[in-house]
Amino acid sequence: MSSNYQNVNKLVLIGSVFKRSKEQISIVKNRFKEATNGSSISINSIKRWFTDFYLRENPEVYDFFYLLLERKKNKDFLPAYKVFVESDQYKLDFSKFTMPTLIMTGENEVGSTVKMNKKLRKEIKRSVLYIIKDAKHGATIEKAEDVNLQLKKFLFNKNN
Repeated sequence: MSSNYQNVNKLVLIGSVFKRSKEQISIVKNRFKEATNGSSISINSIKRWFTDFYLRENPEVYDFFYLLLERKKNKDFLPAYKVFVESDQYKLDFSKFTMPTLIMTGENEVGSTVKMNKKLRKEIKRSVLYIIKDAKHGATIEKAEDVNLQLKKFLFNKNN
């Protein structure tokens, strides 16, 4: 099997999971089971993704994601979600990640924790970790200015 790692100039990982604990895996498996059984996981998902303050100040964001999640087709969603649930089974050889890598996660992220991302940072040799203050999984929306600033700094920096 050939790899194309050498074709990647820079890599950005935002909100990635890495070496989840048995408890963390159990939580996502239970959520998957709920969704498979027809239960709505929309409200809990949105609360995991955004801070309460942001949702209070931006009710249209809550409404947008709620409708999006409630209207999704399980035949499309569940197979993709299953890959996420089982992703710890798919091992990557991080020694091949030689490209400069920016790793970002929200400070209050419960699924892609700061602890996980610190471990990931140690695995990828040429990586840096940026913790997005006061953010959860939806940091790219809730803290868009900060995220975009970090992306610009990283992507346009000729020294990395």
